[in-house]
Amino acid sequence: MLILKFGGTSVKDANAMNRVLDIISKSQETQLVVLSACSGITDKLLTLPHYAVNNNKIALYDTLEFIQYHHLNVFNDLIASDNEYYLLGKKAIESLLEELYKFTESILFLKESTPKSLARIVSFGELLSTTIFHYFLNSKKINNVWLDARYLLKTDSNFQSAKVNFEESSKFIQKIYSKDLIQGSKLAITQGFIGADELGNTTTLGRGGSDYSAAIFGKLFNSNEVQIWTDVNGILTTDPREVEDVRTIPVMEFDEVRTLSYLGAKVLHPQTLIPAVESSIPIKVLNSMDATQQGTLIVNRIIEEKPVLHSVVKTDAVKIIFPLTQYDNFVHKALEILNVFEKSKTTIFFISILPDALTIWFAHSCNILNDLDKLFHSTFFDLDLSLSLITLVGINLEKLAIKKFFEEMEITDYSIVSNSSSNNIILSSSRNKAKELMKVANELVVKYL
Repeated sequence: MLILKFGGTSVKDANAMNRVLDIISKSQETQLVVLSACSGITDKLLTLPHYAVNNNKIALYDTLEFIQYHHLNVFNDLIASDNEYYLLGKKAIESLLEELYKFTESILFLKESTPKSLARIVSFGELLSTTIFHYFLNSKKINNVWLDARYLLKTDSNFQSAKVNFEESSKFIQKIYSKDLIQGSKLAITQGFIGADELGNTTTLGRGGSDYSAAIFGKLFNSNEVQIWTDVNGILTTDPREVEDVRTIPVMEFDEVRTLSYLGAKVLHPQTLIPAVESSIPIKVLNSMDATQQGTLIVNRIIEEKPVLHSVVKTDAVKIIFPLTQYDNFVHKALEILNVFEKSKTTIFFISILPDALTIWFAHSCNILNDLDKLFHSTFFDLDLSLSLITLVGINLEKLAIKKFFEEMEITDYSIVSNSSSNNIILSSSRNKAKELMKVANELVVKYL
């Protein structure tokens, strides 16, 4: 069985949905197709409670009108008015839009928005896109079933970042899936991003949660592969906005992709891989705009003894050093400092604890940067804002002679932050030299592909 997830740009309009149809038509396997909301619609939906609470009726109704126009326009472009499924599909879409209008107006009346109401409002994006696609398939005489993900994915009541109850969800999956058929069909359509708590209230898995939904469904249905269809050819060796000569990486390990995600590379949602890792389900990242591309296959483990470089990522980071020589128990003091960073929910990229100093590299965008003097008013520290981190990601990298390579390339303006991991080598460089270092590192990556 295959799980195929299509992101917002892959279902943004009628042309995009036609490409999705072409893709799913090529396989005879049982398929669960997971769709995001049409591109840009989730952002529009998120503004509705704000406009309603602030009594901004003009913006509120303009946005509702935009959402209505967009979906009806996509539907009309896909299904001819004389098709037998046209009126049925239009009625189903208008019913969802009317429900959205009424729910939004209830927020306007109460002038109050809660996480619970916000979760319900944003769910309409996925409900609308999947309803359109379901009737589009019907109009093409393609047998399929529409599934409400809120019936399938049972979660806690953390409405905007819900945790999935796999045991309960599995019970519902077993009710609809048997003998390689989903409710008697080889093809089912459902929503990413959403689920429901034990009372049936709509919950969401957080932004980017459609990828996570796909991996969860992969685990629950015991899928042999999860395909993430997006608007790029796969995972690239580096950021094409920074370096021209980039390649698509054919195969990567799960841990590599998680590292890239954590360091800020625009690959997959960081949580996406967890259910797949647990179930050893491969994930393939593919381009719905060009289905001829091979994409990137992400697996649990690549059997290889030699060091292999796959990618390089540049991260805006801050280096802070806390001297520890004056403290009898330097470990206790280091943990005390780290606890402050943890409470501030700071994204930390690397930590080094030695008897003489604690060194922390953290994200430049974190709020703690503005509060350091207040948080550590009695603790001396040295702050460096002039550096960037360049991280090389691959496998068996502890065996890679990185120094020798850079010597051959006559690159000297860098420091090695960490080279003891099998999955990554972290370098630092002055910001004005970081792009050059990134380019040279990418040349090494391309050489190893």
